[in-house]
Amino acid sequence: MIPQDEPIVLDTNILVHYTRGNKLAGHIEQEHRLLQRVSKPIISVVSKGEILALSNKFNWGAEKKQVIIELLSNLVIANINSDAVIGRYAQISHYLSTLKPAVTIGQNDMWIAATASCLDAHVISTDKDFKCLSPTWIKFDWIDETRA
Repeated sequence: MIPQDEPIVLDTNILVHYTRGNKLAGHIEQEHRLLQRVSKPIISVVSKGEILALSNKFNWGAEKKQVIIELLSNLVIANINSDAVIGRYAQISHYLSTLKPAVTIGQNDMWIAATASCLDAHVISTDKDFKCLSPTWIKFDWIDETRA
């Protein structure tokens, strides 16, 4: 478990599970107590855009959209429009291109990682896209979807 005083940045897929209210969300909440932490979990503004886009793409109804609004109100939304985050994004992008073989991750994931890196925060995700950045750039906590 991540100590209560350490910041956490959530990947968008964690928001999806919480919105759905599925077993994995229950498992994550039981293990990490995200919504009960002293310091609220953080998301990149990019994740806010992604979750709202997904709600439109999958035609989520009013009830699920209300869950998203309530969830977002319990999170800190980190802006990416800072020299520190933009600079870290550029560094991470360059770093990935130097790996042999070169590694690519989604642009939004790079913004999420840059945000977490600047905040010295743990990234929590159900996919392994961030693994290539740990521990050089971020602290990465992978949630195994099969555990729930």
